[in-house]
Order: sequence, then structure tokens, then C-alpha cells
Amino acid sequence: MPANLTLSIETNAGGVAKSTISYNLAYELGVRGYSVALLDIDPNESLTLFCGLGEFKTQGTMANVYHPDFNGNWPLVTAWQGKIDKIQVCKGGKELHETIREVSKDLRGTYTLADRLSDYPLSHDFVIIDCPATLEPLPLTALAASSHVLIPIQPSATKVEDIQQEQLRDLLAVLEAKAKEIRKKLD
Repeated sequence: MPANLTLSIETNAGGVAKSTISYNLAYELGVRGYSVALLDIDPNESLTLFCGLGEFKTQGTMANVYHPDFNGNWPLVTAWQGKIDKIQVCKGGKELHETIREVSKDLRGTYTLADRLSDYPLSHDFVIIDCPATLEPLPLTALAASSHVLIPIQPSATKVEDIQQEQLRDLLAVLEAKAKEIRKKLD
């Protein structure tokens, strides 16, 4: 059974708490009894590190999920073992730099993650995708795979806030255009 909700945390700005929101939301959902898959598509692997899995060896990362030979064996590892066993993480990492190049070359690259989740659905109640601070290409794959999107912004001084609001409008315009493009292709 596919997840009830797939949420991507997206913005083109760094330091706005994307990973912090991702793991805190997952933790709270886990405490409430829901199962959560956290997908770290950031080459900087902030989410992986925040969950204490930086040195934890796994049989793969999200780069394996994006690879053309992916067979549905999601390389998930349980976060916070012993505290909450309902949260699993698919680690990010440097391997995603090559994934970015490959997704960019593929005409259907934007839909790779959506295809993986459709062909090999996760049984978790929620899937949360922690995105890098950029607009393309991996966050676009998350957008195509998501039922919901959260765009965090950092509160700041008035002048900086005006700039951030302009950036947010630009980001929303890009996301809206991509969403229309994705819907058109799916119809």
C-alpha cells in the first residue's frame, strides 16, 4: 500500500531548517504511532547526519534508488533505534552528485522518484523528502513524487524579508510551472 502522504520540504535557500523540519516532523509522527520514511536527496546529507546515521554503513543510498537498475530494494535504515522504531531513513550523500548529472540528461529524469514510488511503493504512512537548497534537478524529482510541498522561509529583518519574499514568489512560480508541466504529461 502506498504512503498516505508524500511531503517534500523544498526551497532554494540554505539554512532555513529543511532538515530540522523533516526529522522533527518524522519524530513527532513516529511518537504518534505512524510509520515514516525519510528520503534524504541532499548530497550534503544533513538529514542523515541529524538522524545520527552519518557513520552508519548501509547497503545503499538514495543514489541507488535513482539508478536505472533499481529493483525496489529500498536501502532504508531505522533511525533512533531503541527510541522509536517507526522511522526509517534512506541516506543521502556525495553519490547524489553523479545522480544529479544523470537525472539532468534523462528526458524522463524529473519523474524518476515518482516512478520509483509508484513501481515500488513504500508501506509507510508518510514519506518525507528532504531536498537540497536548489531548484533543480533533484528537488524537481521530489516535486513530481509529492502529494504535498512545504516551503520553509527564514524570518529576518524587513529589507532581507522583502528579498526573501521575492525569492519565494520566484520559487512558487517555478514550482507552479513545473507542477502544470507534470500534470500535463501525466494526463
